[in-house]
Amino acid sequence: MISPETNIFMLLVLALIRFIGGIIFLDFFLNHRNRRFILITIAFVLFSLTPLLQVFLPSIDELKEISLSDLSPNIFLFAETLTLIAVCLFAVVAFNYVMKINERLVIGLLFIIVAIPSTFSFFLSFELMFYLIQAIIFTLILSMVPLVIKKWEVFKRIANNAPIFMAITLVIALSNTLLTFLENDIAILLELLTRISLSFVLPFVFVNLEYNIVAIQKFQLKDKYSHDLGQLLQMVSGFAYLIESGQDISNNSEKMNQIMKEVNELLELIREL
Repeated sequence: MISPETNIFMLLVLALIRFIGGIIFLDFFLNHRNRRFILITIAFVLFSLTPLLQVFLPSIDELKEISLSDLSPNIFLFAETLTLIAVCLFAVVAFNYVMKINERLVIGLLFIIVAIPSTFSFFLSFELMFYLIQAIIFTLILSMVPLVIKKWEVFKRIANNAPIFMAITLVIALSNTLLTFLENDIAILLELLTRISLSFVLPFVFVNLEYNIVAIQKFQLKDKYSHDLGQLLQMVSGFAYLIESGQDISNNSEKMNQIMKEVNELLELIREL
């Protein structure tokens, strides 16, 4: 059995790892201004709050003996709901890599996901509420399995090993959720180990995908800029020939100077990449 001190230490470590994931993707957003990074940042921050809140609460076994009218079980369920929202956002981002996501649909989905446990909290015990939230989390994670299988080659084009890493992450996440339904000492230990593993693997998967997406976008831009630069240099060469031939020197020189400004701007953009 895990001692309370060890459990508190592991919860703090989990909170720190997940919060670092949020900082990483906040930096991605500040550098690239993609709204997807905001969703990942929010997801990791919410994901980090769950173990942080649970540090100050009794164990699940103790909470089962406390009435829902007490504050502690409600705070625990609130913390689990934050994880539920985070998982929903992670799922939305995963789908967004391979298809366009309707923002209204995302907002509606989040509303439904929060509304379900909130509504049932008036009728169910703490234990049943906890299992209900875990069941919803399991369903959300399971929904990503067909996505990874069906879009395996698409994810592979983004990053060669990305679908493998995603599959491993899903196996760990599904295992972690299933273990929460078991109540023996081995299951509790495995649940903690899979939770730690997930907290390490999840940021890595998203960083791997986003880094490769950024690299691909930079390569495409560099290729486009290089193509445009080649065309501009051909035009400069043409105007230089006309000037050397004495044809409308003033007008052609003005046009060539304007093109040279565009060349310098493109070179600056290429250097920034």
